[in-house]
Amino acid sequence: MSASAATAEADTVTATWVRGRDTGAGWIRFPSDGITVGHGPGGDLGTVTAGKISVNDLTTRRAQFKERLTLQGGLTVDDVLETQDGPPRLVVRGRLDAEGDVNAAGGLTVQGDSLFIGKVNANGHLSVRNKDVGWIMHTRDDLVAINGDLRVHGAFRSDR
Repeated sequence: MSASAATAEADTVTATWVRGRDTGAGWIRFPSDGITVGHGPGGDLGTVTAGKISVNDLTTRRAQFKERLTLQGGLTVDDVLETQDGPPRLVVRGRLDAEGDVNAAGGLTVQGDSLFIGKVNANGHLSVRNKDVGWIMHTRDDLVAINGDLRVHGAFRSDR
């Protein structure tokens, strides 16, 4: 069956797929599990362009955002969250809860008040600083250095 019209109006159109006017144009296929958008005769996946899109769930292998990505409900990362282009940093305005390990190769800078519940292991050097005095306390190899007063509440013991 063949039909030709400059415009058409219909309440329902049933089709397995649709494509543009020439063989290099894009096409849309309607499989039972969703839609597939492609371009060209080779079946390459195409691009969907929209001013605004609303999606309830999104599963993808990779996503690229050319500007800023804003998440209003939160972000869950099951494996690795990695920055690739631009400055290698993650900025969190608000609270960051790490329910597992936090590994900082190259340094960890915490600005503002910090609360550590449990044990803090520093398998190298540990430095405590403030903006007015500079360093207050730091460790290096087998040395603990205090810059200022040391107040001990309770017993103080030395094994040497």
